[in-house]
Amino acid sequence: YDIRRIYAAGIRTQFEIYRGGGNNLLALIKAPEERPTETEATIDGETTVTIEREEPATTQLNFTVGELLLDKGEIAFTDNTFEKPFRYLISDIRLSSRDIDFSKQNELTLDAKLQRTGSGHIRWKGSLQNLDNHNLMVALSNINLKDFTPTANISRPTRSRAATSRSA
Repeated sequence: YDIRRIYAAGIRTQFEIYRGGGNNLLALIKAPEERPTETEATIDGETTVTIEREEPATTQLNFTVGELLLDKGEIAFTDNTFEKPFRYLISDIRLSSRDIDFSKQNELTLDAKLQRTGSGHIRWKGSLQNLDNHNLMVALSNINLKDFTPTANISRPTRSRAATSRSA
């Protein structure tokens, strides 16, 4: 496939992790069905024949995109696995790349607003054909750490009464 340009604006989604496991997007991903590589058939009620099926040869996907631009996107993230649900809004997402080719090294940049005051910038270089070698730079600024309070299950040690009475 050779696509000259992909442009989308205003894409919004919500990603929610459930307390019992799983998330709201799992239904969109269907695992491939496993097909047996051997099949047994009985002939004449006595003779059993085993038929082996060859796996189809995999071919490399030829897929290129001249320009990719996703603008003004938004992701509302919720993690319900904590005692108090963690909610975080990533907005004004701008993702861009040029000359994407799945068989070569690609570059992608992403800029976004984080919650109310923060911002983030991500730059990625890598190839989808070689997952062992990637270069990722992430820069975050003006992040309000109080937004992450639900994720910090910090228990502070308290002095027991026995320890207090011994020191007195």
